[in-house]
Formats: sequence, structure tokens, C-alpha cells
Amino acid sequence: MMITADSQVILLLCSYLGLPPKPDPAPLTLREWNPIASKLQSVSMTPGELFDLSEQDLKD
Repeated sequence: MMITADSQVILLLCSYLGLPPKPDPAPLTLREWNPIASKLQSVSMTPGELFDLSEQDLKD
């Protein structure tokens, strides 16, 4: 099974997989993820493209 870059980003940001019971910081909730997904869509980006951005790009 191959996991796409889009799936990897969503799993890394929104999943508890491999994390301790009370991680700090906690994964994003659906309410927290939705504005990010909307912003990505508005600039014609996919979640997987976040891997290609620099730290400064992500802050901007």
C-alpha cells in the first residue's frame, strides 16, 4: 500500500498514530483542519505540497 503525500500530511497533522496518550501539541481537530484545507484550495494547492514549502512560506 502506498500513502500519497496528501495523505501523509493529513495523517501527520490530524492523527494520533504513534503519539503518546496526551500529546503536546495535540493533532489538529476537524475544526482546526478545515480552514487550512480551505486556504490550500483557494490557492490551488494540495496538502502534499506543504512538504515543499520553507518554514517562512508556512508562516506567511
